[in-house]
Amino acid sequence: MVTADDESKAQVLAANYSTDFRNASPRAPEAARAANQAPVYLLKRVAERKNATPAQIALAWLLAQKDGAWEFLG
Repeated sequence: MVTADDESKAQVLAANYSTDFRNASPRAPEAARAANQAPVYLLKRVAERKNATPAQIALAWLLAQKDGAWEFLG
C-alpha cells in the first residue's frame, strides 16, 4: 500500500528530474512521469527488502501473471 509519506517522497523524486531528457518529449508528459514516481519508489522499497534489484522484482511480478506468454528481448 502506498502511503502519504511514500507519495511525498515520490513528489521530491519527481522534482529532481527537471533536467531529464523526457521533459522535451511529447510522449512522456511531466504529469505522467510524476504520477509514476510513487509506484517506482514502492518497487525500490520492495526490492531493498528482498535484496534484489527493482528489475528483478518487476520481472518476477510479470512472470507470476497467468494471463499469457511473455517474450523477453535484450
